[in-house]
Amino acid sequence: MIVILVFAISQKFQERYSFDDTGIQKTYKPRGLVVTHFSGSGFNNQIHQFLNGLAVSRALNRTYCLAPFVRRKSDEIDSKTKLTSFYEIFDLSSLSEIASFENIEKCSSLCEKEIGFIVNMSPVEISKLSYERQNTMVNIGFKTNFNKIVKERHVLELGSSWLNWSNELDVQRQLLPRSELCLELYQPFPASKIITDGELKFLPSTLKFARRITSVAEEIAFQLFDSNAYISVHWRYEYQLKGESKCKKRNLPIKGSGEICFVIFLKKEHPDTHDYLNFGNCIECEKYLQYVRLEDVGSALLRFQAVTGIDEIFLASDADPRILKRVREYVDYKMISDSELGRRTIASESMETISVIEQALCAKGTEFVGTSYSTWTTTVWMLRTQIFPLTKRIFGLLDFLAQNNSMKIIGES
Repeated sequence: MIVILVFAISQKFQERYSFDDTGIQKTYKPRGLVVTHFSGSGFNNQIHQFLNGLAVSRALNRTYCLAPFVRRKSDEIDSKTKLTSFYEIFDLSSLSEIASFENIEKCSSLCEKEIGFIVNMSPVEISKLSYERQNTMVNIGFKTNFNKIVKERHVLELGSSWLNWSNELDVQRQLLPRSELCLELYQPFPASKIITDGELKFLPSTLKFARRITSVAEEIAFQLFDSNAYISVHWRYEYQLKGESKCKKRNLPIKGSGEICFVIFLKKEHPDTHDYLNFGNCIECEKYLQYVRLEDVGSALLRFQAVTGIDEIFLASDADPRILKRVREYVDYKMISDSELGRRTIASESMETISVIEQALCAKGTEFVGTSYSTWTTTVWMLRTQIFPLTKRIFGLLDFLAQNNSMKIIGES
């Protein structure tokens, strides 16, 4: 009966066509739905989860349900969970050529508000408490009975094996056959090999911000820099009050001294640009805390200006205003708040919207300096793949520091 229902509903979906990275046309006749369960992680982590979900739906010939992004509980202004629609942030036109999509409201209706099977991609066994955290699935229209699903053994614990998927066949081996109409992916983070170096590595480059985001970013860039070239910099500042700072992990080795801490999770050898980015767990990475002085941050940016020949700097950072004011004593830079439109945007838009506008500004910078362990930086790199050749997607990393506290710029002789 379930198989018949899946087939009947799948006929309602329009046949989709796309070209894979070999240029071969592929016909999609979706056989069911895939829903990603976002909960307990940051916005840019959820982009990784979205890309993993997109890879799974493509491999299984299922329609991907565009669930809204979920604000972390620690980031909430009040006690109610905040949801941000996918369509508010991203343009679907390029993605619709890759797989079949449906909005979450339609998916919930087709599934009769029930998930048929849960694929747990978290490294720990799923529990009712963790599943119902922030009432994520309820808030997007599902009333799934978790205890019933567990009792019926409709939960697959993948552990971390899925991180090594490199092609669609790997996905199919672990997830087929499944006759349930609605398949849920629980916490599919970090990025799997299939979207970083595997068969679907082109997926990250398909991310494209909605026009309303890019148009605001373009106007702010014009107000800040006229039409001049600028270096974009993302500096994730540590010691956040929320208690999430990796600098508090004292089990990591410490190098250098100063009031600023950078968390280094980088491979000792760097054969590929991906090695500089947070595409997930880095088992073979060199991990340590690098301390520097504020003047080191300033001198690094001055040196970067000299190397590139570009005077203007746009800085996106969550550092305390007092810290940012002190950095300006060593190097001149501009932030979104230095433009009239930027100030209006900060006053009127959500935290997520402001953040992605800053990412759009960083994506269009002639050169880009990022923070290696930050998924915020990774998103900017993904966006830059559509604009710049490989050498310009991420020229230097603020994190690359010599042991004597001097800043080392990648690519500098």
